[in-house]
Amino acid sequence: MSSQNIQTQHNDQEGRAIQLIRCIPPTDEERKNSRYVPQLEVNPEAKQIIAERFEAPISIIVYVGNMGVGKSKLATITIAALENERSHQASRMFQSGVGAKGVTQGVWMWSEPLQDPDPNPDARGSILILD
Repeated sequence: MSSQNIQTQHNDQEGRAIQLIRCIPPTDEERKNSRYVPQLEVNPEAKQIIAERFEAPISIIVYVGNMGVGKSKLATITIAALENERSHQASRMFQSGVGAKGVTQGVWMWSEPLQDPDPNPDARGSILILD
């Protein structure tokens, strides 16, 4: 599968939103076929990031819902809270639109593992945010 259309929302090596899965747009002919099954593509860069940076067990927080209800904003707030960062740095996180217009397509992930806020020193593993 070609990964030329896979996107990232930031180019530096710090945490950033990166597309994990995209839906390959159907052709006009496929769109007319009642048996057409949408095709998905996994971003190899995102897969590599998970394999190299995330420590097992991985806890996954997924935001799902209708377009324009604030999933990306909620994901950004979660990251900021877990990283103890100020909201002025939120611009490097998930893009979100105004009102009911959606911005993100496919499944996006935060590229850096987040640590469990559990104060127990034996707590281990990473938190993966999906939008």
